[in-house]
Amino acid sequence: MRFKKILVVCPANTVTGGPEALHQLVNHMCSLGLSAAIVYYPFDKEFATPLAYQDYGVPVEKYADEEGNIIIFPEIYPYLALKVKQAKAGLWWLSLDNFLEKRYLSPLRDGFRYFKKVLKGERPLRGAKDLKNLLHFSQTEHSTRYLVECGITPIPLIDSINEGFLTDRYLDKTDHKQNRILYNATKGKNITEQLIAAYPDWEFVGLKGLNREQLSEKLYHSKIYMDFGHHPGRDRMPREAAMHGCCLITGVLGSAGRLIAWIALRMSLMRSLD
Repeated sequence: MRFKKILVVCPANTVTGGPEALHQLVNHMCSLGLSAAIVYYPFDKEFATPLAYQDYGVPVEKYADEEGNIIIFPEIYPYLALKVKQAKAGLWWLSLDNFLEKRYLSPLRDGFRYFKKVLKGERPLRGAKDLKNLLHFSQTEHSTRYLVECGITPIPLIDSINEGFLTDRYLDKTDHKQNRILYNATKGKNITEQLIAAYPDWEFVGLKGLNREQLSEKLYHSKIYMDFGHHPGRDRMPREAAMHGCCLITGVLGSAGRLIAWIALRMSLMRSLD
């Protein structure tokens, strides 16, 4: 089916991996000759494109629930998708854990957070089982497996990462690497703090509040990137670190666990073929 307009809903004034993926999606669709645009939420206000995403050059339009359109919402807005009357509505599952309000600190607290969203009308009571009338696009194997368990077969839709910071100066040899361990300073603090205390002679540097150029400089000169967060989706930092030649160390929570399981299976198959 070809739609006359593709509208992609994005939270306004937010600069994180999810909104960047939404802007990239519109950019890619426009480059293919499709009529696509970003719609910022809340819909009753006007917003400018954040500076970090202005290079994508995406058109911004008003929300239009009209026949012939398709409106794609991030998975955190299922209640908005269910309100669509004339257009076709879809959810792009950039994160499963953000939809489920899952932080892995306590199953009871995770369940309570989700139930509060249900009471506010922001989540369906039975999860994705109550969203079968929508189109579903999945970014990760983590979310795909959940959707299949709910009786939904999603359409794979994988985002790319911003390659603008990968200039030639970041793609040469590795002799510039220093014995430095970078870590996500906002996630998995309990584990990283224990490692820092256990190895006082090693250099650990937390990454927080850096612009693209500053982040690239840190990754370029370091050997290891650690991230023990819960990885609700295809987090960008581990991928960007790998592209800068860093070795990765992650936990097993969220989508990171799916990746580790895939690597283990692949290694097992390779050994069986030797």
